[in-house]
Amino acid sequence: MPYGLPEEKSPYARRQPRKTAGTILGTRDSTTIPVTYSGRDVDAGGLAGHRQRTSSSFKLGIITDEISEELDQALDFITHYSLGYCEVREMWQKNVMSLSREELNRAKTLIARHGLRVSSIASPIFKYALPEMPAHPDGALVFHSTFTESDSSELLRKSFEIAHFFGTDKIRVFSYWRVAEPEKAYPYVRDRLAKAADLAARNGIILMVENEYDCNVGSAKELDASCVMSTHPTCAPIGTWPMPP
Repeated sequence: MPYGLPEEKSPYARRQPRKTAGTILGTRDSTTIPVTYSGRDVDAGGLAGHRQRTSSSFKLGIITDEISEELDQALDFITHYSLGYCEVREMWQKNVMSLSREELNRAKTLIARHGLRVSSIASPIFKYALPEMPAHPDGALVFHSTFTESDSSELLRKSFEIAHFFGTDKIRVFSYWRVAEPEKAYPYVRDRLAKAADLAARNGIILMVENEYDCNVGSAKELDASCVMSTHPTCAPIGTWPMPP
């Protein structure tokens, strides 16, 4: 029963289940506050209930491909449940960083037509192997990304451009594929995040570090232990509650 609707009446086809069923993004006073529901599905009833229980000062949205890689179907679902935001990661079997200018224009037109705003860009930046300590977790979700560390500079530049194009100043980033002893990778992660955050700040962008279980920062505890948030004032955590102002 997709999204709490009778199957024969629902226009939305459920995607294959993932380790992370979806991310609901909320913003309050221009601060992005993501709540990740891992390891279980969140149906429409759950979304509606969450919306009703949440203060009206919160604005909610969904990563579009958690509903469908057909962007128009995902946007139909988001607007059907009166949410105001979406986060873009992949669509039409492509990672957002691989979309052509024509596809980006098409996406922007569809989002505007649905009266939605983009909360952030879910980039694949630093969701690949750390050169000094290469690793690749089994079954890791890559979302049509084949990028490596050699692409990082260009990915950052392009992600800033895409963020501004969609009218957001927030970009999701990671902490490299998880190694056997993540604490040994933290100095490398901090160094790269500091440089990326400095570049982001000069472009009016906030980098949001996700505590992804397949990466070296996989929990709120590791986020604290890694000290990656001390790298730059424009680095912010994602997936923890609450986020700092």
